[in-house]
Amino acid sequence: MRVTIARIAAAALILIAVCAPPARAQGFGKNKVHYESLSWSVLQTPHVRLHYYAQEESLARGLAAFAESTAVEFDARFRVKIRHRVPVLLYSTHHLFQQTNATPEQLSEAVGGLTELIKGRVLLPHNGSWARLRWVTRHELTHAYQLEKFEQVMHAHHRPPNWFPPLWFTEGLAEHCGTTWDADAEGLLRDMVCSRMAYPMTRSEPITGSVEMYKEGQHFLDWLSAKYGDGRIFDLLDNAWRGDDFDTVFKLTYGRALREVDDEWFESVQKHFFPAVATCTRPEEVARPFRQLSRFNLGVRVLPAVADSDTTTRFCYFEADEGAQDLVLSERGPNGKRRERRLLRGGDRVRTLDGREVEIIAADEALLEAFSADPLVIAKAAYHLGNRHVAVQVLADRLRFLDDHVLGDMVKGLGLMVRSVLAPFEPEGGAYGHHHAHGSQIPLIGPKIHEFSAP
Repeated sequence: MRVTIARIAAAALILIAVCAPPARAQGFGKNKVHYESLSWSVLQTPHVRLHYYAQEESLARGLAAFAESTAVEFDARFRVKIRHRVPVLLYSTHHLFQQTNATPEQLSEAVGGLTELIKGRVLLPHNGSWARLRWVTRHELTHAYQLEKFEQVMHAHHRPPNWFPPLWFTEGLAEHCGTTWDADAEGLLRDMVCSRMAYPMTRSEPITGSVEMYKEGQHFLDWLSAKYGDGRIFDLLDNAWRGDDFDTVFKLTYGRALREVDDEWFESVQKHFFPAVATCTRPEEVARPFRQLSRFNLGVRVLPAVADSDTTTRFCYFEADEGAQDLVLSERGPNGKRRERRLLRGGDRVRTLDGREVEIIAADEALLEAFSADPLVIAKAAYHLGNRHVAVQVLADRLRFLDDHVLGDMVKGLGLMVRSVLAPFEPEGGAYGHHHAHGSQIPLIGPKIHEFSAP
């Protein structure tokens, strides 16, 4: 190492004051109060150029050695060789750190360190704790190496740096490389989970920029490191040129979608802090999700078993459509697949618990009606419509189906007359289609009275 004392700073300032034109508004630090003027000195190592106040040489020498060893570690970990020494500015107190002109930002007491993006300068305040200074140094040097790595990867593959990892990743990586998971971090995450203030990383907007986000990001990356190996995290940075966003590069690196991995991590966190959750089985492990067969499925209710030996899961729900509602039963069919059938038909009546009867009135729908005097022609048309899984209402001398000009042209080509009608639609039950498909157990002729009795 060598020490260079900047003794000409005062003379340079005097020369500027003499030669400068009339004062104008300055861009950097124009609103910052400077209480004292101190001389800067410099320590250089192979990786770091450390600027410090001359009065703090002893502290600076210790920090320079630590920063150099950290940089050597990060060379191997990030698989990158920095092109220039990392400029590090050490401030012996926090209030001197707040006066810095290295950044135009107003720095509050809550800011524990800073990596300036334009020139890559690392700003480190010392609050008297050597352990804290080492942690902040590793944290901020991680940011410097992230920037350098990202820039070199993109440049090597002739890609513009048009995206950058999300904040939770960059800060989580800085914590992952900067410190270990300790009792304080464990207590913070436990409080977040138990107070319902923890979020999956992909949905962590409510805690963006907070210490909670930092520690969640660290825990997520610690978990990824334990599950897939620490090197995979840095593979992600190597793959940055292969995608146009973080989610794409993550999937290329891990072979799984970020949202899927994030949900798995968050579930593991909940199981860790909620023992009851740890002993439960997730619904998706033993069941399939309810299929959304229409835009609106309302009031889903599981029906009781018919007998103790009955293991079939049945549930019913209201299917809301444009201008009408159906009560639909879902149950297991003979082939093992679930089937849905409408329970109520036009003309049916529902008898309520208090004895009242409610009539089911089928709504008029826009239909095409195909008719012919030749029953064979009608049968052929019914066959072709059914072959296309089309819901069809079969009448004595005609067929009705939902208005579709393509189907209308097809049946015209088979020799039928076609006209548009507005009428209730009661199609045949069958294995195909759902919108108006009914089970064969429901009679097609004559209304029914459905009685609802108390259990």
